[in-house]
Amino acid sequence: MQAGLRSAHVVVDGGMQAGLRSAHVVVDGGMQAGLRSAHMVFDGGMQAGLRSAHVVVDGGMQAGLRSAHVVVDGGMQAGLRSAHVVFDGGMQAGLRSAHVVVDGGMQAGLRSAHVVVDGGMQAGLRSAHVVFDGGMQAGLRSAHVVVDGGMQAGLRSALVVCDGGMQAGLRSAHMVFDGGMQAGLRSAHMVFDGGMQAGLRSAHVVCDGGMQAGLRSAHVVFDGGEQTEVRSAHVVVDGGEQGQLRSAHVVFDGGMQAGLRSAHVVFDGGMQAGLRSAHVVFDGGMQAGLRSAHVVFDGGMQAGLRSAHVVFDGGMQAGFRSAHVVVDGGMQAGLRSAHVVVDGGEQGQLRSAHVVFDGGMQAGLRSAHVVFDCGEQ
Repeated sequence: MQAGLRSAHVVVDGGMQAGLRSAHVVVDGGMQAGLRSAHMVFDGGMQAGLRSAHVVVDGGMQAGLRSAHVVVDGGMQAGLRSAHVVFDGGMQAGLRSAHVVVDGGMQAGLRSAHVVVDGGMQAGLRSAHVVFDGGMQAGLRSAHVVVDGGMQAGLRSALVVCDGGMQAGLRSAHMVFDGGMQAGLRSAHMVFDGGMQAGLRSAHVVCDGGMQAGLRSAHVVFDGGEQTEVRSAHVVVDGGEQGQLRSAHVVFDGGMQAGLRSAHVVFDGGMQAGLRSAHVVFDGGMQAGLRSAHVVFDGGMQAGLRSAHVVFDGGMQAGFRSAHVVVDGGMQAGLRSAHVVVDGGEQGQLRSAHVVFDGGMQAGLRSAHVVFDCGEQ
């Protein structure tokens, strides 16, 4: 891709020729038909013909996807059922059993769907994965939801994911609920998948079941027994832990040795080489550079990712090569104040990478949400 994609949502997975078949594509202008079986993101108008494709729409679109960012993994008819969808504008009803991300207002009709909301949203998001960045009304029962803006009953100024009922007491907290939740989880990142008593052994600590009192100010998710090193467990730690995970949000899916290898981990506190005060999730081994790991950073980091949200799927050296990364803070080569996801190596310009930018960037991508799976000049 050449320069000239300012203020655009873009996703690139292959070469971009006429028609863009079998490719991750991000379009900022109008586009005709012919984008079948492709990952695509649109910022302009688009006609019909995007079936069995991942698509994100930022402009107007025909049957039902007007002014919306949308990603479709299934057939795209009127209503986008069984589809991955991301919306940036208003949208009508008809997105049931779909992965959906909403950046603007949205009406009812998003039941049993993965949804992310950046604007206001009305009722109708039951049993759905949802993330909110703006105000939200009632109607998010049994749904995974993350709230970054104001919200009615009990979720003000908090990142929250709800998959079950939610009562009062979740103010100013990052939380994920899959089950019912009682009081006592203020200012805490938590994930519950089972019952949670004192000790949290053999439990998914993310509101997927009932939760009693006793988890204040703690990020914890358990999937296995909790031994001295938390092996075979999904865990989120907001308090002290052994030699490397103190004051950190952590989720483990594998054994936890001196480096968190083969584990899903999220850090909110200090860590060894470069992950201090950061939200991190690891799916691979974690050495002095987070190689082969899914990672999300909210704090400082070594080479260029300070104050950034980052997710890694590959090795992480001094440039995030072959990694899925999302950056919300400053970064070295041209990605300051940007949301970035990297699936390839990250050199001077993020080649072969899935990237999303919300801030400035070098060659022409300033103030733009961008995802790259191909080289970017």
